[in-house]
Amino acid sequence: MKGPLIENFYRLFDVIKPQRICEIGTHDGKSAGQMCEYLLQMGLTVDYTGYDLFEEANDETHKIGHKWHKDTGTDNHMSWCQVGLSVLLTNSFTGGLMYYADDDSGKNKTLVKRKVGDLCVHDSSEWHMVEPHEGKRTVLLIFI
Repeated sequence: MKGPLIENFYRLFDVIKPQRICEIGTHDGKSAGQMCEYLLQMGLTVDYTGYDLFEEANDETHKIGHKWHKDTGTDNHMSWCQVGLSVLLTNSFTGGLMYYADDDSGKNKTLVKRKVGDLCVHDSSEWHMVEPHEGKRTVLLIFI
């Protein structure tokens, strides 16, 4: 979020000093990160919950999977994230397996055996990845 729009949030935050933010439609988490950082600089404790359907993502993008990463994001753009959650919503695909490991090289790689409806929860310091897949793989992602 840029310019006057984020400044309006900052002015509102100066008055109401929120302790909880719930964002629906997180996209990449940058706006929420800016908001949380501002509140933390004010000395407040902030609880953040974000939801997104990732409708702008297309099957081609998701089919390539996700390489090893932590939920704080590339360049720490989601530094506010403390917990990542995912729920597998479909089973009409092949591949797309999820793994945890000790580092970004996949040391001690461990397969997450899951079926539709299973919830995976990890703190943001956990290295994980998802293999490429074929078919329709839909996952609900929640970052707190």
